[in-house]
Amino acid sequence: MTILLTGGTGKTGVPTARFISNNSIHSVLLASRKGIKPGELSQPDHAKIHAVKFDWFDRSSWANPFDYVASKMLSPVDRIYLVAPMTWDVRVMNEFIDFARGKGVDKFLLLSASQAEAGDPSLGQVHGYLKELGDREETQWMVIRPTWFIENLGEYQIESICKQDTIYSVWEDGKVPFVSAEDIGELAADLLASWEVRQPNWNRDVIIHGPQLFTNDQLAQLLSEVLDRKITHTRITKEEYLNQWNSGGYEELAQGLVDGELKVAQGSEEAIFQRPGVSVGRVRMKDYIVQNKHLWTKGSTEDSSPEELVRKRSPGL
Repeated sequence: MTILLTGGTGKTGVPTARFISNNSIHSVLLASRKGIKPGELSQPDHAKIHAVKFDWFDRSSWANPFDYVASKMLSPVDRIYLVAPMTWDVRVMNEFIDFARGKGVDKFLLLSASQAEAGDPSLGQVHGYLKELGDREETQWMVIRPTWFIENLGEYQIESICKQDTIYSVWEDGKVPFVSAEDIGELAADLLASWEVRQPNWNRDVIIHGPQLFTNDQLAQLLSEVLDRKITHTRITKEEYLNQWNSGGYEELAQGLVDGELKVAQGSEEAIFQRPGVSVGRVRMKDYIVQNKHLWTKGSTEDSSPEELVRKRSPGL
């Protein structure tokens, strides 16, 4: 069958596609606004990977994946990886779930977040809707709930590190078991490609975190050692955090993000690290920093717009 990946060219979409292509017989369809395969997935050994234009907020594009597989005589789409658009209000995802069900899709894997329980705002609403459908035996679902991404350090935090030699946060001494997009992609690929053999273990969520806990003070020390210059952690208030989002129409999303960081300060992610029965990634923070130290070259970045800040925080873009 064909596996549709929304956010297919994003942080977790690319590794998910690569792992599926390398380890299963399934075709993969990458759905994105540009509809183009990334260079690393355009090699002959990834011939099972295809790309199609798709936009969460353009309902006329929702049929594109299903029309594409029919035109290319591929196996029908029967399962979808759901990666949210860059907005706090993601009710459009539930509408697309119903649309896809009408096209014969009966398996959904949602990328959510460690702090988002079923029924919570934003992604929790999608999780809750899938759970309702599953309880009525109308679909099968699973949810991946990763903690904070390792890659945030090389994207969302990159400007302050390059220009000011500091990490800004509101999470005080909170600890986070950062996880890599590679590890999330490997987990997503495994769940999607081996769905049938997991019966009856559908209709559940899987938390994934990295192998180590870090405070931002500890991250700053690690960066200092690898980059050979002093990096600090600057503790800011909620109001100071929100000031960087004061234009662009992303205030609601920013509020959700800062609330998440405040939960870190209260120990939410450290508690997840101590929870039994979760998936643990393999990529270690120091390895990521060493392999990508060029990202934090002093003075090497330009200012980001609010939209770019959102993109850097979103796993699907």
